[in-house]
Formats: sequence, C-alpha cells, structure tokens
Amino acid sequence: MSIFLESLQHQFIRDALLTGVLIACLNGLLSFFVVQNNLAFAGTGIAHATFGGLAMGVFLGQDPFLMGALFATIMAFGVAVTSSGGDIQPDVGIGVAFSASMALGVILISTARGRYFGELFSYLFGNILAVNSSDIWLILATALLSSVIILVFFRQLLLVSLQQEIARAQGVWVGLIKYGLMLLLAVSVVVSVKLVGVVMASALLVIPGAVGHVAFDNYRSIIICSFVSGIASVVLGIEFAYRFDFPAGASVVMFLTAAFIISLIISHIKVRKF
Repeated sequence: MSIFLESLQHQFIRDALLTGVLIACLNGLLSFFVVQNNLAFAGTGIAHATFGGLAMGVFLGQDPFLMGALFATIMAFGVAVTSSGGDIQPDVGIGVAFSASMALGVILISTARGRYFGELFSYLFGNILAVNSSDIWLILATALLSSVIILVFFRQLLLVSLQQEIARAQGVWVGLIKYGLMLLLAVSVVVSVKLVGVVMASALLVIPGAVGHVAFDNYRSIIICSFVSGIASVVLGIEFAYRFDFPAGASVVMFLTAAFIISLIISHIKVRKF
C-alpha cells in the first residue's frame, strides 16, 4: 500500500488513474452490450477506421479529433445500415470500413511527403500518462452523457441484446436502438483513442465484458464484473508501468488479458466440478 501511495504523489499518475478509471467505467457499461450483440470486432474496427479521419484532419489542417469523430460516426452508421438487412453480418461491414479507412489514411500520408505526422501517430498509440485537465473533463463529460443515455434506455437495450423478437413484440424500435448503440460505441471509441490510443481503447471496450460473460450468467453480475475488471486492470497496469518503466497502455491491456485468462480457468474448473 505504501508503494502505491508513493506513486500517487505525482500529479501525472493521479491524472492518468482518473482518466483510466473514467474510460473503464464508460466502456465497462458499453462492453456488456458489445459482447452480448457480438460486436467485439466493432470497437476494434471503428478504432482503426478512425485512422482515415485522423489522417484527413492532419492533411487538411483541421482538428484530427473532430475529423476522426465524424469519420467514426459515418462508419458506425454505415455498418449498422449494411448489416440491418441480415444479408451482411456486422463484422463484414466493419472489415470493409476498416480496410477502406486504413487505405485512405495511408494514401493521404503518402501524398504529403515531407510533412510531419507525429500528431497523427500520437492519436493512434496514445499516452495515458500525458493527459491534462481538459482531457479529463472531456472523458468525464462523455462518460456522464453516455451513462445517462444508457440508463434511460437500458431496458430497451437489454431486450434488443437478449431477445429481439420479444423487443419487437413489445413495441421497441429495434433498428433505432441498434443505431443508437453504434453511435455511442463510435463516440466512446473516438474519445478513448484520443486519450489512450487504439490498443488500450479497444481492449477496455471488449475484454471487461468478455470477462464478465465467461464468469457469470446473469446480466447484473456481468456488468459489475466488467466494471471491476476494467478499473482494477487500469489501476494495476498504471502502477506496474510506473514501477518498471513499461508503456502504461500495454501494461493495462496485459492485466485485462490476465483477467480474461483467469476467468476462463475458473469457468473451466466450475464446469468440471459440476
């Protein structure tokens, strides 16, 4: 405990922990719906698809974050539209959008020889230890707004995720709820990518929900486990990075991965026991 308190004496560690916990809370709630709706690839795909928007923003001299957000939103709705008919699965649409956006980003970079694209790569890989107060306010506002929306429409989201036919029978606008979920997903991904990079943002969106899904059967326990595993991994990962001078984002992802492996082992033991 004393070792942990030592790291908290540094402002950049406190800011990183607060930012990481807020992102873990935002994505912890979304992660349940991502895993339940088989959209695990969506978070990763949209995160990588923002590369085209970020590159376009840098290329045009505009705010890369705003361009990335616009691009991610367009991609999310495009995936929702192409997959709503049932002929195309969501992962196919995401794969197409992912490939096209990455190709666009590479083309924009290649046509601007001699220009500095360091800002673009900082968005891609992120550095949670370099966040500032404006970043914290941004993720706090995003987390609060997204949480309120999810809580207001929680019943509809849960019905659409678990029993779409029952949801339709009860008058729930399934298509609208799906579009709304994809929009929330896009916003969460873009904000998370801006602060912590693609790898950590994708991991926090997918792995916590997967841990809960493996460990528990009811949605309340899954959501709680998603929160706990995400927050614990952020705290332990940042502390580990501080102690051993490792990249913070990668350390957090490794702790998330360890949590998932442990949940698989425990689940396997429980199955064999009974």
